[in-house]
Amino acid sequence: MRCNLVTAFTVLFANWLLAPAFADPMTQIPAVSELSDVQPNDWAYEALRSLTEKYGCIDGYPDRTYRGERFLTRYEFAAGLDSCLQKIEALTISGVNIAREDLTQLQRLSKDFASELSTLQGRVDGLEGRVAVLEDNQFSTTTKLSGEVIFAVSSAFGDRKADSNESVDENVVISDRVRLFFNTSFTGKDSLGLEIEAGNTPNLREATGTNMARLGFDQGSDNDLALSFLAYQFPVSDAADAAIILNANFFDFVDVINPDVGSDRRGGVSRFGVRSPIYRLVNGGSGASFSYDFGDFANLTLMYLSSDASDPELGLFGGSYAALGQLSLTPSDSVGIGLTYAHSYNALSSGTGSNNANEPFGDASDAISA
Repeated sequence: MRCNLVTAFTVLFANWLLAPAFADPMTQIPAVSELSDVQPNDWAYEALRSLTEKYGCIDGYPDRTYRGERFLTRYEFAAGLDSCLQKIEALTISGVNIAREDLTQLQRLSKDFASELSTLQGRVDGLEGRVAVLEDNQFSTTTKLSGEVIFAVSSAFGDRKADSNESVDENVVISDRVRLFFNTSFTGKDSLGLEIEAGNTPNLREATGTNMARLGFDQGSDNDLALSFLAYQFPVSDAADAAIILNANFFDFVDVINPDVGSDRRGGVSRFGVRSPIYRLVNGGSGASFSYDFGDFANLTLMYLSSDASDPELGLFGGSYAALGQLSLTPSDSVGIGLTYAHSYNALSSGTGSNNANEPFGDASDAISA
């Protein structure tokens, strides 16, 4: 590996390798002759050319030779010499006989360029060490991993619950929510997103009798892991994107036109204050999304989600679903307008806002039984 690194990075690093060697004022300055470039008519140049042509030492160029009759810096020359030393050493170990005159030339070259070889070797060793650290600590070449942790201390208070005459549960609780995000790209333009979460932040509806008291980041899985997002998004054209959705919400793909508080990660604390309930008609559904940009200021997004897509009896189109379309107009960073239409079946309750808002026509179960 050391040989390949030397030859592959010779041209890139040759110009700056020399300067750091003399950055320290305490470093001994070599003779002026030692700083001169290696010219094509020098004996050393011709000797190394002969060795590289005979043993194929230089991997940096396709023809395994120096290109043209150009001069080489001493560190560039030393890199080629080091490559030859490694190649001939490997040939010797494998049983190949090396001509005595070639060994003599190598010995002389190594002596004349001992200082450069030593400096270069130290830099290559350091480079190998840094590359090894990167390889050992790199999560993936195609996947980016990120995460977040939310800790909360919360309590509800009031005279009585919204749905009964019972007293509000006013106990102080400490809770958490943890999420890990995996974003994988296969082409550089597509995105396979996967999110898992765990938490024990309570749904304060039980304590208060209304969804209006819910926190934006509540998660009642008792810290058991759960899949909260899984979708594959890919470009259709320069202006259009599409997504295949296994588990997501409308707000994962639609602009909620609320940049300051429109995120349960960095925005409002209240679930109702984070985003409009229209984006919560299906909570964790499967379906598809299509988005088209009309220039820089307008976007049309169409989505279909079903909460029963994995049920063999109902499937993607036979159970509860919601279809949403939104035209977003954003003439500036501070101004945005969203024209949104949603059609839902058995998916009216958003789990946000008051009971009357979620059931404007009364209890749906009573209406069905009647």
